[in-house]
Amino acid sequence: MPLFKYVRPERLDILENSRIGFSPPASFNDPFECLPSASLVDEPGWLKYLQARYFEKERAEEHIRAAIEKRPVRILRPSAPEMLVDEINRLRPGIKRVAMGTMDRHRNGFRICCLSAVAPEMLEGLLLWAHYTDQHKGFVIEFDSEHPWFENFASDSRGFVQYASQRCECRSEGVGPLLV
Repeated sequence: MPLFKYVRPERLDILENSRIGFSPPASFNDPFECLPSASLVDEPGWLKYLQARYFEKERAEEHIRAAIEKRPVRILRPSAPEMLVDEINRLRPGIKRVAMGTMDRHRNGFRICCLSAVAPEMLEGLLLWAHYTDQHKGFVIEFDSEHPWFENFASDSRGFVQYASQRCECRSEGVGPLLV
């Protein structure tokens, strides 16, 4: 499958030097590109996950205390600690702020090379031509995704991004967070 890079006319250096840029997400023209979401904090599964982690911690601490005190381990029952639920609900806005700030700081620690699967002759390519090639004054570079250089990315599920019609949010299922 070919991949395409739509570029402005002044980016002829890409061809002259055989070098292409990888940009930080903050430099993208879409303000929502790679924007983190802390909606996971609102998911019921996230609270279950925290409760399970809290119980695991309590159980581990009980094993340590029993070993130090040379006594049998008390069997702890996994109950939903209401104090934990109330505390999480009270702290939820602050947790979101911290999570968003942390994710936002880290999102610019990586670089992205933006390519498109939309061929220049396709109807959908008109918008790409207009937007990324300075109103059709630039050019399009075609890449062969079967080239060995792409093998590292094809084997890594994080290598290619597919866009959806709407922004995806974090979701949690079961006792652990699952990002969709």
